[in-house]
Amino acid sequence: MDTRIIRADKSTIPIVLVGENNDPWFRANDVAEALGYTQPAVSVGKVLKKRCIKRFNDLLPDILSSEESMRSYDKRSFWMNEPGVYRMVGQSTLPAADAFQDWVYDHVLPTIRKTGSYTVQKPAEHAAATPWQQSRVDGIELCKLKNAGLHALLQHVAADPRDADRLYAVVGCAVNRAVLDTDMTKKELFRAKRLPGHMSVPDFLDFDGTLSRQYVERAFQAFLETHASRLRAQPLRDTVTELEELGGRMRAAAASTGHYAGLADRMMTPEEARRRKQELERGRRTGTIAPGAAVGLLKGTGGVVKKRPRQSLLTIAVRG
Repeated sequence: MDTRIIRADKSTIPIVLVGENNDPWFRANDVAEALGYTQPAVSVGKVLKKRCIKRFNDLLPDILSSEESMRSYDKRSFWMNEPGVYRMVGQSTLPAADAFQDWVYDHVLPTIRKTGSYTVQKPAEHAAATPWQQSRVDGIELCKLKNAGLHALLQHVAADPRDADRLYAVVGCAVNRAVLDTDMTKKELFRAKRLPGHMSVPDFLDFDGTLSRQYVERAFQAFLETHASRLRAQPLRDTVTELEELGGRMRAAAASTGHYAGLADRMMTPEEARRRKQELERGRRTGTIAPGAAVGLLKGTGGVVKKRPRQSLLTIAVRG
């Protein structure tokens, strides 16, 4: 089943897949807003049980993929699981929830009672998609395919599936370090206030390190394909060492271009970014800044950059 929530304005609510069963988790405020609650955060806290809701930071270790993996998410934001969505909709008295409740009570439950199951015929996907929508879908699927391909290579290299997950984390960290040109991990960057709380490393790389990231990822894939048999035969710790050494060499190569060297050092502090956002809001109110603008989080961006047209909601853009 394609688990996705569509807003009335046709934009989708972000979904991340968590754990071995690919359990979907949804951004809580977006679900509440889609139902029509005027105070989403308060409504979520009143309706949902603790087991149905978590902060994004708590989900990070188990996140496998996401519909929009390069978007910036506040690590403190609340996300709800699938049962939580059903609880939220089922207990809502707002008009937006009526159609769903009618469908469940009038069709789904009676059909399950009579036949023992309920199936939905999936429509032809993207049949009426515009070129922009189709390119967006293609990009998402390509990203999933790329991640799956890299993970499949690591599963072939590792004798145990758990070892493959560890190697996948090692490769991901090595790629981030190569492109960011820093020895600091993501958590260390956040602690040192080198990355704002609403900006993740993948978002950072998507906006200002796409080419380098692709180059480094291809290097890892080629290495794994070439040496798969040898890596599988040796101890896991030796494989980890080789992958980390490859990451170090790729980091040196990426930094030598000069464009990405010290990229993290050019990030604004959260306080500077907050002031930029306030300037943006004042500019909108006075009409001196166009509505389709976003805040730049790199020093020297001039304060405001053009919003990327592919994003349905205002996000924090990072540009060099």
